[in-house]
Amino acid sequence: PSTASSNPGAGYANIFVCQVLQHVPDAALAATAAELRRVARPRARIMLLESTHSTRARLDPDRQVVFRRELEYRQVLPGISARASVVIEGEQHTLFTGSLL
Repeated sequence: PSTASSNPGAGYANIFVCQVLQHVPDAALAATAAELRRVARPRARIMLLESTHSTRARLDPDRQVVFRRELEYRQVLPGISARASVVIEGEQHTLFTGSLL
């Protein structure tokens, strides 16, 4: 659990998430995004580096999420946009930046 205060000015001004949301189960993604907003100051800056494409299937054999498409990130965090992408070992990683709305 977070220790962020319920005082709107007491949260984080900047949040960096690296290769975490791509593994959050689909059913928990909206709640995870809500938690990011809860611990952040209003209009906090966010930077995500997440896998957005793979040569493998979107789900692994255990039905766990391996990557998400850019649109999925933008839908759950509407204040972000893709800034750059790089392919590493067959996986596309995309850098998103923006504000938590």
